[in-house]
Amino acid sequence: MENSNFIPGIYNHCDRWCERCELVHRCKLGTEDLAARKKVKSNEDFVEIISKNLTEVFDLLNQIAREKGFNIEDIEIDEKTYEKEQQKYEDARQHPLSKLAHKYTDQSHQFWKDTQQLKAEKEKCLHQIELGINSESANDQLRKIEEAENIIQWYHFQIPVKMISAIQFFPHDPDFEDEVQNMYHSSAKVTLIGIENSIKAWHTLLQITAHESTILLLLSQLQQLEKSLKRKYPKLPLFKRPGFDD
Repeated sequence: MENSNFIPGIYNHCDRWCERCELVHRCKLGTEDLAARKKVKSNEDFVEIISKNLTEVFDLLNQIAREKGFNIEDIEIDEKTYEKEQQKYEDARQHPLSKLAHKYTDQSHQFWKDTQQLKAEKEKCLHQIELGINSESANDQLRKIEEAENIIQWYHFQIPVKMISAIQFFPHDPDFEDEVQNMYHSSAKVTLIGIENSIKAWHTLLQITAHESTILLLLSQLQQLEKSLKRKYPKLPLFKRPGFDD
């Protein structure tokens, strides 16, 4: 029996960070995902979970299809429609906003590969904590570095993916979607959340590391993405994510 506490479709409008989500207990996929992760003890366990998830997705699609009165296996692939959607995706990938998002991701990823300063700073904090020298201040500094690192690395691959999705599904189909509550606004909202959280995290690191020029460049890219996204989707503030924005 379906848990009536679950919010329908909430997982379609989130950043997939289940461990930090205050509404994970009201998300069917999030609850199942966290429970499954606790059972992972080997690569084989992980593969089994992925396989189970795929099976459940297909079962859900079949259930929806039956409720709509048709059989998925009877659906014929429309080559022209497929090619049209593929072209929309490719056009979205080549959009200036998508390119800027990918540029940010590449440079952010390179930052973490190249810089040794943050590693040295964390080791310094750990050494001070072990010796009991300014341990409270060192622990606070270490926490800030690790938190900023976690946030940036969580979002820097997600931002371009969601940006492409927002562009690909614009404009909405008025026969199936509302002009505000639609797929492109959903993806744009998650993109914006990632951008805003990343900006805050980079500002934290800016006060700690000497890599000022690189961080300022990354912040400039994020701020440009933020402004352009809000300009492209002026009705985005009206979009409400189920559960999150109620």
